Amino acid sequence: MTYNLKTKSNSSSEDVGYFYLEYLFVEVLLRAPCYTKTRNNSEVKPMKRYMLASGLVLLVLMIAGCGGGGGNGDNGGGNNGGIIPGSISGIISDVNGVGIAKAVITINPTATSVTTQNDGTFNFPDVPPGDYFITAAAEGFCTFNVAAQITSEKDTVKNIKLVSNEGLLAWYPLNGTANDLSGNAHNGTIKGSPIPTTNHLGRINGAYLFNDNDSYDYIEAPSIFNNPEKITVSVWAKHLSVQEDDAYVFYHGQGGEFSIRFIKDIGDLDSRPIVQVRVASGNWYGNTGDNILSEWVNLTGVWEKNTMMQLYQDGVGGRERTLTSAAEAGIYTDSGSELMIGRYHYGGYFHGVIADLRIFNRVLSCEEIAALAER
Repeated sequence: MTYNLKTKSNSSSEDVGYFYLEYLFVEVLLRAPCYTKTRNNSEVKPMKRYMLASGLVLLVLMIAGCGGGGGNGDNGGGNNGGIIPGSISGIISDVNGVGIAKAVITINPTATSVTTQNDGTFNFPDVPPGDYFITAAAEGFCTFNVAAQITSEKDTVKNIKLVSNEGLLAWYPLNGTANDLSGNAHNGTIKGSPIPTTNHLGRINGAYLFNDNDSYDYIEAPSIFNNPEKITVSVWAKHLSVQEDDAYVFYHGQGGEFSIRFIKDIGDLDSRPIVQVRVASGNWYGNTGDNILSEWVNLTGVWEKNTMMQLYQDGVGGRERTLTSAAEAGIYTDSGSELMIGRYHYGGYFHGVIADLRIFNRVLSCEEIAALAER
C-alpha cells in the first residue's frame, strides 16, 4: 500500500515536519512485521500493531509540544497565546498646540516608556488590550496623567497638552502620601485616618477619602503664600454627602483666607462649589458654581488682587467677579497662616474624595485650566 505525502506550496516548515512525521507513522505501521522471535528462534509470538503505533504517537506529540511555542505568532507564538494587541499614539504639546520634544511618556501597569520625537509625537506598538494610565513629563511643564483603554487591532490616540510649571508652588497628587511633588518640599502631614482610594482616572491609591466615618480627617501643611497678588488652585473632588456646615476642599490662611469648598443652598438638597477669598478689609468675596454631588469634578479657583476672581468647573468658567475697590485689597498674611486640605481651622470637614491638587502664584490661562481638567 502506498501513502502519498502532500504539502501545499505555502505550508510552513513546521507544517511540513508534521506531515513527514505522519508519513513515517503510516509507513511503519503498514510495513512493520507482525511477529517477533524469542531468543532461541524457536517460536514466534504475534505483536499488536497498536503497541508500535502508540510509541510513534507519543513521539509525535512530544515533538509537536516542544515546537508549539515558537513560530511567527500565527499559531499562538508571538502574540501572547492568541491575544491580538493594540497600540497607543499621540502628540504631547503645550496648551498652544506646539509639540514638545523629548517628553517622557510612561504607560502603566506595564511601566513602559518612550520619548517623544521632535514634533511631540509618540507611539507604543503591540500593547495588550486593557486599561492603562499614561503619564507625560517634560522639563518646564507640570507632569500630567490620563487614562486610556486599549482594544485589539486598534490604535488609541491620546493627545496631551501640558501646562507650564512656571509659578507652581505645590503639587499634592495625594497618591498614598501628603508629599509635595513640585520640588518645593511643602510636604503635608496627614491627620486622622483618610483612606487611600481610586482617583478621577480610576487609578488605585490615587486619592484620599476624607471623613467617611466622621473621623476628622485632613492634611495640614505650612503656609506657602507670602502676600500674594495672584493665585490659582486646581483640584479634583467628589463630594459624597450634603453637609450642614461648609465642606472645605482647600483652605489657606487665618485672617486673610483663600478657599475652595462646597456650600449647601438654603432649601436645596444639593451642594454647590464655591471659591472664596477674604481680603484685608475683612470682607468675603465669592464665586459659585453649579450644584453637584457624588461625581468627580475639577474645580479651579483664580484670584488676582484688585482685579477679579473666578471659579472654573471642569475647565469651564462661570461668571467672573470683578474686584476693583480699595476694600478688595490683598489677602491677610500673618504668622498663624496655614494650608489645609479637607477642612479649615475652625472645622468644616469635607466628606468626600480629593486628588491632584496644584497651587500656582499666577493666574492660569483658560487654555491651561481646561488642560488640567482633562482626563
